Amino acid sequence: MKLDHFTAQRPGELVRNLEGHWAFVPHPLPGRVLWSDDLVSAISCAEAALGKLSGLGSKFPRPHRLVRLFLRREAELSSRIEDTYAGVRTQLLFRFVPDVRDKSPDALEVENHFQALEFGLKAIKRQRIGMPLIRQMHSILLRNVRGQEKTPGQFRKMQAHIGRTANIDDARFVPPPPHAVGDCMEALERFLKTESTVPRIALLAMVHYQFEAIHPFSDGNGRIGRVLILLLMLQMGILPLPLFNPSAYLENNRREYYDHLLNVSQRGSWAEWIHFFSNGIVEECSQTNRRIEQLEDLRQSYQRRIRRIRSSGNLSLLVDELFANPRVRLNDVARLLDVWPGSAQRAIDRLVALDILREVTGAQRNRVYLAHEIVNVFSTRRRTGWRRD
Repeated sequence: MKLDHFTAQRPGELVRNLEGHWAFVPHPLPGRVLWSDDLVSAISCAEAALGKLSGLGSKFPRPHRLVRLFLRREAELSSRIEDTYAGVRTQLLFRFVPDVRDKSPDALEVENHFQALEFGLKAIKRQRIGMPLIRQMHSILLRNVRGQEKTPGQFRKMQAHIGRTANIDDARFVPPPPHAVGDCMEALERFLKTESTVPRIALLAMVHYQFEAIHPFSDGNGRIGRVLILLLMLQMGILPLPLFNPSAYLENNRREYYDHLLNVSQRGSWAEWIHFFSNGIVEECSQTNRRIEQLEDLRQSYQRRIRRIRSSGNLSLLVDELFANPRVRLNDVARLLDVWPGSAQRAIDRLVALDILREVTGAQRNRVYLAHEIVNVFSTRRRTGWRRD
């Protein structure tokens, strides 16, 4: 870590760890922001974009049906930032289709990310975000995957560093020594539980930076830090439902994302980071608006198709359920419609004939069907990654 890159405006202290290496310990929040009309305008635009998104989401019939697919997309995009890949289609199928499982070694890691998101969403209905919840989500994230040996759910006991090599002397950034992590996280928790005059968008940006700067775990810090963005949006009332993917803009602008975080540590560049973060919210809100409109167009198209064949109400119920879970099997449909397997298969066959469902295993038994057009709305093109150095 190059000490001459850290200016007097840095929001933290440079200290030596037990091995004599320099590390950065961030000051408690809030950060000292140089407010400007441009920054205030960027924050206002982000708040307005989120307000518009909330209104559009409520126009989709029973919008809560869409939550799981947006969470799966968030798990995919956040994992991509760490060069871990499994798209929404893979997430839906890897447990049920051997060919998908064999070709997707990262699928379980992304599935764990999705499970951690779901767990967090349920938990914030009964508790405030703090260290117990963060630790529980981290345990889920590293369950039965690489990194599980790195004390899931426990703050790190070793010095971490961020860089291209295992040599700490080559590190781009060295977070606090292990003995300082607990105090840093307690200060962050106090900030989260204290009323603040900081604008909510700026507060989100500050909390995300602080968590990444503390780097409390041996692995999975980036993913948990991005989970916190979405959970805080919900807990703070910025969004009524998690129909939003904060990791999309960060993944598409990965180099700038990492550079902004480092610049806060080195020079106290809070305004630039908050501006970047606000711009990301505006851009992703626009993308999400289009995605919800596409889904509503699909839903109406499907309902028109089944009306033309004079179907029963059961078929309409099944079509709407596909927006909650576009992967179905015979037993799933039988339970949903409360019918015998033969009737469930006939309903599936009718949707296959309408090209709403497609069978994806090619097998004679234990078939799996996918609403391919719905999944395609959540598909993103894989891009060449840029690793943090």
